[in-house]
Parts: sequence; structure tokens; C-alpha cells
Amino acid sequence: MIGTLFFAVFQPFGLSEFGRMKWALLAGILGIGLFSCLASELLVVHVVRMPFDLSKSPAYTFKRGLLFQSFNVVILSAGIAEFLDRFACSATIDNHWSWTNFLGVFAACLCATTTIGLYWRNVYLRMYYFQQLEEAQLLNGVLMERTRQAAMNPSGIPPATGTLPEQSTERLLLEGTTKEHLALALHDFLYAEAEGNYVSVCHRQEGGVKKTLLRTSIKRVASAVCPYAEIMQCHRAFLVNLCQVDRVEGRSSGISLQMKYCNDRIPVSKTYVNEVKERIKHPAKESR
Repeated sequence: MIGTLFFAVFQPFGLSEFGRMKWALLAGILGIGLFSCLASELLVVHVVRMPFDLSKSPAYTFKRGLLFQSFNVVILSAGIAEFLDRFACSATIDNHWSWTNFLGVFAACLCATTTIGLYWRNVYLRMYYFQQLEEAQLLNGVLMERTRQAAMNPSGIPPATGTLPEQSTERLLLEGTTKEHLALALHDFLYAEAEGNYVSVCHRQEGGVKKTLLRTSIKRVASAVCPYAEIMQCHRAFLVNLCQVDRVEGRSSGISLQMKYCNDRIPVSKTYVNEVKERIKHPAKESR
């Protein structure tokens, strides 16, 4: 319908010369457009195997939309060119089939579908962003409730201000490729970030937060910490302790994690976003 409105406003192919007949021609173009959209959707879903799914990333939506518009502009151009050849020719208007006329139709259809595609891309981005915000609010509710329960002692009375809830006694030993190493309690580990040939480990120490640099790889650190259910990789350059996440923030590209004690924000890549959400909602009881 939007595409037909586009043709009604600009009236390409000499439509203005057909008087009232142009409305019948526009109705025919509308029918061709509906058929083209249906055919393009079937091709994308059943041939390319990309179903419509707003839960996926904006990159998926953009790629799917690009494929849809590619199919659509070819089918639409061929259909309209054939339609004009049959029903929109007169003594003054030559819309007979030719490569010149076809390229003119293709250019008009490309302009219309590109405009419509950009519009729907912005709509989907907004929908995805609001979806991420809603999921972030849900996850924050889970985190707040878990913090509240952890702060309560068996009698149901909150401990004194500044007292930490009971923590795991597990300890980590992180070793570099040289002689340096870092030993710390599991609950003191906040996150680790790859920095070239080094890994920066952010952890609690003596009532504060410290970053220790180890000459090693993020893969080697992951092998030492990821066997514990509390810790997982959330980005190719980050490992995070999910028990030390203070807040989840929704972004146009997904979510990020705001950590306790240091307020640093850790990005979550699309590869790990679903697993991060699931493990925040349903944390494992024991380490592996």
C-alpha cells in the first residue's frame, strides 16, 4: 500500500495521462505489489531459511530485510513492466516491454522499496530496543530479589549495614605465562578483560577494587574460571562473575552488565546474550 501511494504521488510511467483510468492501473500495481511481497516472504522463509523473528539481533533483521527487498524489487519490477505493457500503453505513452522501460520501472521500484525498507528497519530497531529494555527490567527484578534474599539471615532480619552475605569458600588461582600469578576467593572475582597479550583481572581486595594485569590469554583464564557456574564468557574479550552483577542495562545492540563495587559496564555480545539472560534467571546451584 505504501508503494502504491508512492506511485500515486509521483505518477511515473505516464500514469497522469490516463485520467480516471490511472486509479484502475494503481489498483493493478497494488495487486502486483501484494503478490510480490508474498512471494518474497515465501522465498526468504522457505528457501533462505530466515523466518521473521524479532527476538534475534538487529543484524539478523537487517540481513533478512535486505534479502526480502532484493527479491521483492526484482519480482515487482518484472510484474509491473509486464502489467504496463498490457494495460498502460496509448498513442502518446509507450510502456511496451523493452530493456529501457524495464530499467526505468526497476529504478522506480528500487527507490520505493529502499524508502520503505529504511522505514521498517527503524521500526524494527525501536521494537528491538524496547524489547531489550523490558528484558533488562525483568532481569533487574530477579537480581534485586536475589540480593534481598541473600541479605536476610535465617531469622529474616537484615544484617547490619556493610555486612556481606555469606559467600562461597572456593578459591581461584590464575597464572600468567611468566612467573606472576593471582590467588583470590571466587566471590572476589568480578570480571576479566583481554588487553592484547595481557588479561586485566578486576577483583576485590582489602575492602576495595583492584585490577591485576597478567601476561596470558583470555582463553587460558577462561579455562581456569569458567568451570565454576558463577562465571562465564559474555564477550570474546570478557569473562564475568554473574553473582557480582548489580544491574542489567538494555542497549540498541543488546545488553550490558553493570558490576557491583566498581560500576564498570561489561558488554554482552549477541553470541552470549541468550545464555547470559538464562543463567541470570536460573543460576546453577553448584560449580561444575
